[in-house]
Amino acid sequence: MAAKRGIGTLVRGSTESVFLSTADGPPLTYAEVDDRIDRLAGWLVANGIGPGARIAIQMGNRPEVAIAMFAAARIGAIFVALIEELRPHGLAKIFAQAEPRVFVADDSTRTDAVDADVRICCGAADGGWIRFDDALAHDPIDEVPEFSVDDPACLVFT
Repeated sequence: MAAKRGIGTLVRGSTESVFLSTADGPPLTYAEVDDRIDRLAGWLVANGIGPGARIAIQMGNRPEVAIAMFAAARIGAIFVALIEELRPHGLAKIFAQAEPRVFVADDSTRTDAVDADVRICCGAADGGWIRFDDALAHDPIDEVPEFSVDDPACLVFT
């Protein structure tokens, strides 16, 4: 295990500065986002997701995209970027190639037409889907798994 470094350390002394703002909610500081990243990373590792695992993320513009992307990076997993407009047929082709273990979606993009070991949704938690907020209730990760900076971090399908 390696020492944990959060995004708050990227901007020294600025952990209380605003990291992101949305029209739908209060702004989130570096410290708040870093805590959420730690909690999602802790949940992922506790559920067997670690270095090299692929995490497909398909959502609209929302804070959870950044949190999931950085949580993947925190544990050495590979973020699979998916556009929101992609529908089940195209999604199935990408899943066949990318082989993600985790699928993170929102109510507008979630589908059971693709296979993933873990399904996380920003919205309803039924039919085997886990609520994003429930994953954030996990204890924060305290040590990250070992991985190399030479390992891939992101897959983008265009």
